[in-house]
Amino acid sequence: MYKSGFGNHISFHMPGHKGKKFFPDDLTKFDTTEIDGTDNLYAPRGIIQAAQEHAAEVYGAGHTIFLTNGATAGIVSAILALSDERGVIIVARNCHKSVFSGIILSGAYPFYVYPKMYGDFAGSVAPLDIEQAILKNKDKRISAVALTSPTYEGITSDIKKILEITNRYGIPLIVDEAHGAHFPFSPDFPQNSAAVGADIVINSMHKTLPVFGQSALLHINAPKLVPKIMACLELTQTSSPSYLLMCAMDKFFEDYKAYDFGEYSRNLQDTRAVLKECKNIRLLENDDLSRLVFLAKDMGNFGNTLRDKYNVEIEGSFDGHAIAISTISDSIEDLRTLQNAVLETDRLYAPKEQKTAEYARTDTVISPRKAFFGKRRVVPIEHAAGEICAENIMLCPPAIPIIAAGEIITESIIANIPPILREINVTEEKYVK
Repeated sequence: MYKSGFGNHISFHMPGHKGKKFFPDDLTKFDTTEIDGTDNLYAPRGIIQAAQEHAAEVYGAGHTIFLTNGATAGIVSAILALSDERGVIIVARNCHKSVFSGIILSGAYPFYVYPKMYGDFAGSVAPLDIEQAILKNKDKRISAVALTSPTYEGITSDIKKILEITNRYGIPLIVDEAHGAHFPFSPDFPQNSAAVGADIVINSMHKTLPVFGQSALLHINAPKLVPKIMACLELTQTSSPSYLLMCAMDKFFEDYKAYDFGEYSRNLQDTRAVLKECKNIRLLENDDLSRLVFLAKDMGNFGNTLRDKYNVEIEGSFDGHAIAISTISDSIEDLRTLQNAVLETDRLYAPKEQKTAEYARTDTVISPRKAFFGKRRVVPIEHAAGEICAENIMLCPPAIPIIAAGEIITESIIANIPPILREINVTEEKYVK
């Protein structure tokens, strides 16, 4: 990467530092271990404890833990701490694969709640659907409710209303807020879930803030959950957490007031206003103004066009939409380069019809853990209809399973699986209809 000159493009993808200087040059000075004076992440009493308390104050959380194995470690640990094979976990079907990994490892049985669709991608989960899911499982032990907000496309669910519902029934709420780590730093962003009071919230700082990759936070607003979650973190995270990552997170919390989020917000709003002048490419009106989502037909090559012609690298291009991630690291010049590139490219695309697709649904017939760890065999994808999936099949990004372990494979789901996948693992475990 170094020899090829990689990274000389204008970045509208994660990580949030965008390749710009945010940390001292002498990195090795901060790459240390648990010695006298450096504290211990799993039993903090000194500088790590102080840094985590500062982070909790910024986010309005009761307790905050640094994660150095990404948000995934926090999500899996939260599910392991709350769930097991004796109960049901209510899950938004558009959750990240880390939620599904946690379900497999815990042995819990998922009850899926389906989100609202925005064309070819999923969005928010309705509070009423969460309550109906709880009532449908009232005779079972419900271990938690887990959902993603904001989504990869910057759409949030009404966490306050959902929390009111989960509190009423005494069920912990887990919010994967990986893409919303920047929310506390401007009133123009949605309110962050930890400040609302959600029981467990996970933020992936590296996605939208100037820190190193895999830097994340786990917020806990239910004190009784802290010891169990810490114990599970020791199972899922490395025993040698990166001090470099923790130092970078702490540095941001020390410096964040020096970042002009007000000016950045105004620049974003000006950029969005200009982008709305496109005749063919439509800008999604989402909840997070820093997540720029472009809608048009056949956008699969959109990212390549921006990179090859304008030296702009965006986060991702899909069939009906493309995503550019903006962060506080973007200058006004960066934003103008992006907006001009999109305006000039607009003529190459046709407007997308504003119609909503249905989420391809199926049934979970055995526990994901049993499907994943049980006896399995490989079948050609074209012969897989009617079989029970033994793995999670997805595109990454956004790493949302098209078909999950334990679900019945249907013809409509096969139609959504990329043609590059020729075979699929199915389970030979039996289930009772």
